[in-house]
Amino acid sequence: MSTVNPYKGRYIIKTGQTSGFGIVEFIDAPATVYLRNDSNGTVYYSPDFETKGAIMVTADILSHGALMSDTDSLQLDETITTVPLDIQSDSSIIADFDTPNAITINQDGLYRVDALVAAQATEDADVTLSVNNNGIPVNNMTQIISMSTSETVTFALTNFVHLVANDTLTLIMQSNTDTTINFPDGTGAILSVQQIS
Repeated sequence: MSTVNPYKGRYIIKTGQTSGFGIVEFIDAPATVYLRNDSNGTVYYSPDFETKGAIMVTADILSHGALMSDTDSLQLDETITTVPLDIQSDSSIIADFDTPNAITINQDGLYRVDALVAAQATEDADVTLSVNNNGIPVNNMTQIISMSTSETVTFALTNFVHLVANDTLTLIMQSNTDTTINFPDGTGAILSVQQIS
């Protein structure tokens, strides 16, 4: 059985709703994948939801990759703003990252698309996060959260999307009022794709 060191997420906010992804290569079968609390604290599950945690594993990924952001803050208003994504994943099979802040798809197929953003707002605001494909929001990949001043919230989007070669994915945000979005130290935003078929 394959044995690897724990794969620790780069997402540092560990309160409220948390999610993430990982791209791991297994050389030998069988292998066991599981979620584990590696912190020194106790994890408490919400009493309001039947599902307390979940893990999904996919294999034979033909095309994959991710972009992340270590931007400190972002000014938002009613204008659509592209989230800066300037850090490439350690592993990727993507046509290119030549378009700034975007992932360009290299072949037609069905893809799992994930977006994750953790942020605080300096003013109370209704903030929208969307995944755009060629400048158009992807169906069912938009989330609106009413953010309170200085409260850390997590935006999390996941969907399976049919994409074609040269499609360009970006993360966009906007707000119903002027506000500054502050991101945590480390990785504050992630956009990832994994080809399923």
